[in-house]
Amino acid sequence: MQVSRFYKYSAREAADRASHRASLRGDNKRALTFLIWKWSGRSVSWISCSVPRGAACTLLRNPSSTPLNVNFFIASGASTGADPLSEGRSRRPRLHHSRASAADREPAWNDEKEEEDFDFEKQLFIISPEAKFKVDRWEREEGGGGITCVLQDGRVFEKAGVNISVVSGVLPPQAVQQMRTRGKKLESAELPFFAAGVSAVIHPRNPMVPTIHFNYRYFEVKDKNGVQWWFGGGTDLTPYYLNEEDAKHFHGTLKQACDEHDPSYYAKFKKWCDDYFSIPHRGERRGVGGIFFDDVDYPSQEKAFNFVTSCAEAVIPSYIPLVKKHKDAAYGYYERQWQLLRRGRYVEFNLIYDRGTKFGLYTPNARYESILMSLPLNAKWEYMHTPKPDSPEEKLMKVLKEPKDWVPLFAEAKC
Repeated sequence: MQVSRFYKYSAREAADRASHRASLRGDNKRALTFLIWKWSGRSVSWISCSVPRGAACTLLRNPSSTPLNVNFFIASGASTGADPLSEGRSRRPRLHHSRASAADREPAWNDEKEEEDFDFEKQLFIISPEAKFKVDRWEREEGGGGITCVLQDGRVFEKAGVNISVVSGVLPPQAVQQMRTRGKKLESAELPFFAAGVSAVIHPRNPMVPTIHFNYRYFEVKDKNGVQWWFGGGTDLTPYYLNEEDAKHFHGTLKQACDEHDPSYYAKFKKWCDDYFSIPHRGERRGVGGIFFDDVDYPSQEKAFNFVTSCAEAVIPSYIPLVKKHKDAAYGYYERQWQLLRRGRYVEFNLIYDRGTKFGLYTPNARYESILMSLPLNAKWEYMHTPKPDSPEEKLMKVLKEPKDWVPLFAEAKC
């Protein structure tokens, strides 16, 4: 087996590119199944991956001491596209090594396990953690602080970030003007403020898993006429390939959370979400929406807080089932490229239109790393790209240009 070298790519991305090269050669008539062997410290894990015949799946390993050297490990599989383990688990895959020079090897290589040291029946599909959250605790000189947690290059999540902030200070004139454009009656040029919020963005690795974003916050300012307070936030879904069952489940779960407090909330906040997450210069929405609201200061502070709490608690049941459903779905090079193009649109919205991003950038001595946490790890732009007619990509674009009402569909599915 010929192993191509891929630098600075994850296992899945390397497989995508190997698959693409094979398809360019026309060598895609029969599929091969590979089991990729990965070292994580002293433990071992496996990833099952089907690619066109002739493509070499690779998994790079960059030692921290010699980051430019790449080591590949491949366990080759069967010849007909079937999982080699399904035809008899007693057959063990052959192990192929391609290492850096002996001078560059780390001490960890001295006691590595051999093929016969593993019980393939029990250990084959035990997946070792590939990435952990980096926890960054920070403080603002003007007042307050927060915690930013970011995971990068995970097996399921390419990038995931959670940000908690409780800050105070004085609003600059740009931020005050932005609030006035929303109808806030603020007389002072600079206002003392207090803000607390939690937000998260998850960009999955598999293009069949949608991206999710949520943000829930409390804000108050002290003006000449006293203290004004309000809540804001929302949850929205950004798929790369449209799965209507996913959209029904997601919107239905959010509607249930809204209906606990006011039956009119969901329809109002769903439309607000569709209008807010719009990319005018593209003539499309960022995703299939969800709910979004701001300036909620009714019916009372306690009831508004309870409503926001219910919305936040609906995030996990609305999204995690979608992750479990699609995280191991098959995809190839072209699906990955489409995912990166759509992430480019995500970047465009966040940097040009998102109020939260602009407010953060206007705030003196802001935590710019935390503000830009929502951006994906990878994105791309192509000049005048247009999906092919009747393709899955075009199917998604139709919904992004003309948002659908998913709740009736959700109700029908429940009946």
